[in-house]
Amino acid sequence: MDTFLSAVSGLAWTIVYVEAIRIGFRHKTYAMPLAALGLSCAWESTYAVRGLTGAISLQGVVNIVWALADLAIGYTFFAFGCAEFPRFVTRQMFAIFGVLVFGASYAVQWLFLAEFGDPDAARYAAFL
Repeated sequence: MDTFLSAVSGLAWTIVYVEAIRIGFRHKTYAMPLAALGLSCAWESTYAVRGLTGAISLQGVVNIVWALADLAIGYTFFAFGCAEFPRFVTRQMFAIFGVLVFGASYAVQWLFLAEFGDPDAARYAAFL
């Protein structure tokens, strides 16, 4: 059952990510809020790397696919997102704020790992 649920979840979220990437490039905007993108990127890249250190699993492969999709979604955020903010937000301010949110997202994810260990950290942090 775990394999089936991993496959269904992996496929469903991959479709969502592909659509977010498509919308981002088509409309020259971003299709995922920054906080969700940062936390998602931190979770997926952290567990993609951790998945590469052990035996290959379906969830590990899914995490790698999602982490790669996060790169594309992140690109749309940084390439097009500044236009969605008020004019007083400069490109530099926008980029710095985005990087800070990503940094905070990684800190949160790694604190979950430090506090709960693997695999509980993945389960608890996924709800964020």
